[in-house]
Amino acid sequence: MSLTKSILTLALPIAFIALPAFGVTQELKLPEMKLSLQPKYKDVQSVTEEAVPEADPVLRIENKNPKAFCEFSFPKKMKLESFDTLKLTVNLDRKRTSTLQNLSVRIQDATGETLQYTLIGKALPEGDTILFTIDPNQKPFTSWGGNKDGKIDQPAQFLGGAFRFQDGAGTLFLRGFTVNTESKATE
Repeated sequence: MSLTKSILTLALPIAFIALPAFGVTQELKLPEMKLSLQPKYKDVQSVTEEAVPEADPVLRIENKNPKAFCEFSFPKKMKLESFDTLKLTVNLDRKRTSTLQNLSVRIQDATGETLQYTLIGKALPEGDTILFTIDPNQKPFTSWGGNKDGKIDQPAQFLGGAFRFQDGAGTLFLRGFTVNTESKATE
């Protein structure tokens, strides 16, 4: 084997490993961010816009029913670019938010299947940002509708999510969402 052929053989695997990922980032915050809550809980749950001094406004979501969880959805679903990895960040004001028991995000795929990804208890990180990293083939916490295969068939849409407070009733202060769809480079 010649020296040139040997160098090329060694370099090929490195070239494939170093391929960059490409992504599209979308942000959803006020005033564009509109949420709907479950109509059956309209007497015990509310969502209002709240101004914050020297910061972006937030949505204040209040739940007065200790037995209910809050589900939220967008009147207009957020279409997602095709992806190999979805990084969905929920931006909160945690200093004013009641302690969460769990937080979920919901994706609807091309077949109409809704896939729910959930962080529970200790899996919920501290701080104002909660990151969900989702592989389209990753099994969700739960799913329903569509072809029921537990995988994200693309194209997909970000529908909304759900949460429950540790003590039942409480208030969540939502700043918005950042959605990053990453695709591996192909040649």
